[in-house]
Amino acid sequence: MKKLISILIIMIIDFCIINFSYASDSDVSSRLSNEIAKPGDIITLSIDIEKIEDGIAGLQGKISWNESELTYINSNVSNKFSTLNFNDDSKSNAFGSFSVYGNEYVKTGGTVFTVTFKVNSELKKEMPVTIGITQIKAEYQTAGTVNIKDKEIKLSIINETSNEDNSEEKPEVPDDEKKPNINTPEVTNTNNITDNTISNA
Repeated sequence: MKKLISILIIMIIDFCIINFSYASDSDVSSRLSNEIAKPGDIITLSIDIEKIEDGIAGLQGKISWNESELTYINSNVSNKFSTLNFNDDSKSNAFGSFSVYGNEYVKTGGTVFTVTFKVNSELKKEMPVTIGITQIKAEYQTAGTVNIKDKEIKLSIINETSNEDNSEEKPEVPDDEKKPNINTPEVTNTNNITDNTISNA
């Protein structure tokens, strides 16, 4: 009986180790098309996966951002997967939620889907804009559904108009003020002076 229990414990431990080896937080990553942008620019967020031996059937989660900073444009699924459901209703509590599925388990790394934003033209601040990817769940072939650690990515904003507003134009200096004021001594005209010594000679 004790031997049977020991065997079952070993089998459970092995199963947990196998599942852990197939599921990792680093399996899912994110990146931006530009690390620096200015108001009015278009940027693209890519959700990627690494090469996974077990294979992954899909992802689900939620992307969050400040609508006063970024405006959602569209989302597109890559050819690795067949279906992308993205909630673009800003009035919905599920706004930004996504689910991606394929017809088979994907084992090669690459982009899963992309989301395109526009940096709002009225944005004045020059602080990083944060995009969060939360509630991530990955569906593995062997490990099943696994929770992936939340992620966030930052976009640096450069506001060129604020730099122009802060620059002050220096007043032009009149030409008269530019010339140095030099006092020249008065010169006497020596041609009108009569040499008395010659006339008396």
